[in-house]
Amino acid sequence: MGKDSNSWTHISPARNSPERGGEPVIGTGHEELCAAGIAAIVDGQDAASRFCDPLIVAPGFAHAMTGQTKFPFGTPTPIHGPSGGGEYFFLAYRVADEDLVAMTKAKTLRAFLRRFTGRKAVPATREQRSLYYALIPFEIAGYPVSVIQDGSACLLLQANTNDKILWLDMIDQYPLPSVARSMREVIEVAKKLKREKN
Repeated sequence: MGKDSNSWTHISPARNSPERGGEPVIGTGHEELCAAGIAAIVDGQDAASRFCDPLIVAPGFAHAMTGQTKFPFGTPTPIHGPSGGGEYFFLAYRVADEDLVAMTKAKTLRAFLRRFTGRKAVPATREQRSLYYALIPFEIAGYPVSVIQDGSACLLLQANTNDKILWLDMIDQYPLPSVARSMREVIEVAKKLKREKN
């Protein structure tokens, strides 16, 4: 895509760093909660109760699971952030209510997440956290960020202080192409996807 105002090249996860990426960060005790939430989906348990309502599914996760920006659950939500003097625009998904229940029971999601079960969740490294905070316009002090790694595939989960998972991402997917060149365009993409869903 080049180094224009929409380039995501500044958002680069552990692939450009030493093995496992950056320095370790002290755990918060929520790592087991994150691993248990993923295991609950794969095992077909009552997984929806382990996730925030709404849950945010970031674009790296949507892309890894579907091969495209479009995600089959939730409402497309425009996100806009700074990027090395420019800016980026993309869609995350806000998954709530019946959509959250449907997502956590979906066979496609269970199959996708199966590779991460039985693997240890660990605190995100400094570099992995910096990627996560590059994608959201604020930092949530004291909220834990965990990762589960399977080779180069890196599932990132953020839990909240109520012991629920509120963010899902696959940070090995970045950089991704931006979905639009302006906030107006990304809102149009979101509207189009909403119309297609209804």
